Amino acid sequence: MDEDAIDAYTWYPDYDGDGYGNDTISFVVCDTMDDHVQQAGDCDDWDEQTFPGADERCDGEDNDCDGETDEDAVDPATWYQDADGDGFGTIDTAVEACEAPEGYVESATDCDDDNAAANPRADELCNDVDDDCDGEVDEDAAADASTWYADADGDSYGYADDWLIACNMPSGYVADDDTDCDDGDASVNPGATELCNGKDDDCDGDEDEDDADDAPTWYTDADGDSFGDDSTSVTACSQPSGTVEAGGLADCDDSDAQVNPDAAEVCDGQDNDCDGDVDEDDAIDASTWYVDADGDGYGDETSTSTACSQPSGHSASSDDCDDLDASVNPGASEVCNNGADDDCDGGSNSCALAGSYTTADADAALLCTESSIGAGGSLAAVDMDDDGLQDVLAGAFRDGDDYNGAVYGLLSPLSASEDLSAGWFYFQGDDSWDKAGNVVPLGDVNGDGYDDLAIGASFDDLAGSSSGSVWVFFGPIASGSYGPSDADITITGAADYDQVGAWVGGRGDFDGDGQDDLLLSSTGYDSPYSGAGAVAVFLGPLIAGSFDLEQADVLITGSETSAALGNHVTWLGDLDGDGDDEIGAGGSVDSTTSCSSFMGCGVGYVFDGGLAPGTHDAVSVYLARLSGLTAMYYYGNTLWPVGDVDGDGNIDLGASDIYDSTYGSWAGRVDIFSGPITGEYGSSDAWLSIYGENYQGQLGYVSTAYDNSSGVSYGDLDGDGNDDLVLSGAKEGTSGAAEGATGVFYGPLTSGSLLLSDADVYVEGQAAADYAGLACLVTDVDGDGYDDLLIGASGEDDGATDGGAVFVFYGLGI
Repeated sequence: MDEDAIDAYTWYPDYDGDGYGNDTISFVVCDTMDDHVQQAGDCDDWDEQTFPGADERCDGEDNDCDGETDEDAVDPATWYQDADGDGFGTIDTAVEACEAPEGYVESATDCDDDNAAANPRADELCNDVDDDCDGEVDEDAAADASTWYADADGDSYGYADDWLIACNMPSGYVADDDTDCDDGDASVNPGATELCNGKDDDCDGDEDEDDADDAPTWYTDADGDSFGDDSTSVTACSQPSGTVEAGGLADCDDSDAQVNPDAAEVCDGQDNDCDGDVDEDDAIDASTWYVDADGDGYGDETSTSTACSQPSGHSASSDDCDDLDASVNPGASEVCNNGADDDCDGGSNSCALAGSYTTADADAALLCTESSIGAGGSLAAVDMDDDGLQDVLAGAFRDGDDYNGAVYGLLSPLSASEDLSAGWFYFQGDDSWDKAGNVVPLGDVNGDGYDDLAIGASFDDLAGSSSGSVWVFFGPIASGSYGPSDADITITGAADYDQVGAWVGGRGDFDGDGQDDLLLSSTGYDSPYSGAGAVAVFLGPLIAGSFDLEQADVLITGSETSAALGNHVTWLGDLDGDGDDEIGAGGSVDSTTSCSSFMGCGVGYVFDGGLAPGTHDAVSVYLARLSGLTAMYYYGNTLWPVGDVDGDGNIDLGASDIYDSTYGSWAGRVDIFSGPITGEYGSSDAWLSIYGENYQGQLGYVSTAYDNSSGVSYGDLDGDGNDDLVLSGAKEGTSGAAEGATGVFYGPLTSGSLLLSDADVYVEGQAAADYAGLACLVTDVDGDGYDDLLIGASGEDDGATDGGAVFVFYGLGI
């Protein structure tokens, strides 16, 4: 049944079950056939992946049964162009195909398709190229990378135990082939110089070898004197036994331990110190020889040489003090006052005055040939004629019975005997009892380059009863007779009894400006207390004219009633070293002390230079005060500059008490206070006290308002460069009859106490009542460079009865 049915189905075997039958076999039946399908066209019925419409694949088969193989396959491979033919292509040249096209490869890992040497199979090299295409260039694993060695000490040599491999040298590494033996020390490396330091500096395995650069040279020291023979040298860091280091000096005799470069040369005919010379001048036992330029057998100690043998023109003596003058030597006799130390004894001046004299022994006697004048009560030295020599002025407070007062002046050089009354200069007071005889050298108070002088008259009545006057004469002074009206400057008291002119201070510079100033006192000045007294400074340069006391630039007044400040006044010099001269001033009353004398106790003030202009109270401005050194109303303390008599470089201060009675009633005393002077002092503070020895001897005599005489001075009378002290007492003398006496104490002095008779030079008046020593002065009046001694004797009768005189003893130099 159903055979040859017109609607029978054609069935094809579908053995692979892919829905398509093998069209080469067919069955036409009405019934369904297992494993058969009605769709034909399967070109491989044994492969279920092969059938019409299947995806074509790259497998060499016609998967879609279209008669073509591998066309438009769904699984084509990706191929990459290999331009350099190294088997590796680049990803940006990809194509898809089942088979590789010509010039294409499967790999896309080539990093440089223009360089066949650069590909993933290539070896990395140190060439700045990524040869193996791993993304890195010249990495440490490069086939030709170098080995580098650490150079921690920076000496350019590497260390074997610290290395790495890299194309490029890393910082802190070097290419050196591990030769540094100490990479912690830059001074140690194969290129270093071997030194003697306990290290293998050059890394050769040895330390401190003998050829080390600083290896000392050693020399055989056969005689053991620490110096070697330079012909037997070796070098080694360590000293070989029996050798010494060279030290630059060689032993010239290695068999004698006493001969070597360190030995002292002696005068023995050998080269002891190995310097090539024998008995040279520096031998330790060489004699010192002194040049004897003048051939007198004595040498100059400042010009020496040493030698084993005496050189020509030399002497063994060093005592010649002038080797250009054969007449001057230790064997010569001293010739006095010729300016030469003929016998070269230096320290002692055999020519200087020494011992006891009278005024009759004076080198010059300046006599007043008029009776009752009393010349010599004050003394001054001024270059009146501007010839460079100090001329002598003598004050006379009496000048006859009317007591006008006078001043006589003689020009230097002086003759052995001179008449004071016939001299160059004569001044006379113009009123009775003026007592115008206080003559004082001022220095240059008007600033014209010439010395000036002052004359004081404390009883002059020009401005009032006993108001006093000071007359200043500008130098140079022409020869002639003068009176008060001829003075260039007149300074008077401001009221009755001021007694200006009792004291004028001399040469000094109060304000330190280099210009001499004028210092004077007024013992009776009544402001601010009755009888207070005053000290006045007129600052230079001064101009001609008339002035009164109260026009002074600086006025220092007494601090209580009857103080009588200015009983004595003088420049003291620069006691405190500030450039200003200090003032010494005495007064009669000082109620601040415990003095109980009914006559009052004197007081001395030191006023500091440079006080501001104006009026000052004495107690408020003093630099030093000396209290209770005298006990006589209106004979207050008197202060003196005495130079540097203790030789310590400071100015010393003298204070006189003419009424001291230690060795006789009113015998007097002078106390020396060692400078610098500041503060409070009493007589017990004196460094040295010198006593008078006669009744009313009045050592250090000062007679303020009456004759202004001074009995203290200083200078260098023996020419030894030290200040000497001169003291006089108007009534001293061996007989006690007021002959007067003067003592010279050669400095430097020592502390303690002395009598006037202990003086190195003692000069006594010739007769009773000569008053030789009423004034004394030390200055150079003959221009020989040596100070001379002037002694005023107001009672001297040699020229005329009580005419007075000045005696001059020349200081004699060697």
